[in-house]
Amino acid sequence: MAQELINPCGIYQRNSGALAPRRPLKDIKTVGLFSNLKANADRYLEELSHRLKARYPHLEFELFQKIASEPANFSQQWLDRVHAVAAAFGD
Repeated sequence: MAQELINPCGIYQRNSGALAPRRPLKDIKTVGLFSNLKANADRYLEELSHRLKARYPHLEFELFQKIASEPANFSQQWLDRVHAVAAAFGD
């Protein structure tokens, strides 16, 4: 029996474009950790930061959290401070 799957996201448009160039972690000072506060997102980012710190002791981390249903409102201060971002969207 065939099943029909429905995308719960609805119809959306994807703009194609080049990815931002990646800098080597040895050249980065601060990594932003971006969480949408869903289950396990913070746990994932905590584990990621521990593993990165073990490998790259010079790294610092700056956490940004937002409620999942609201748009992110990054402060210019946070954006100026971070050189890379790791995002976690748990469920």
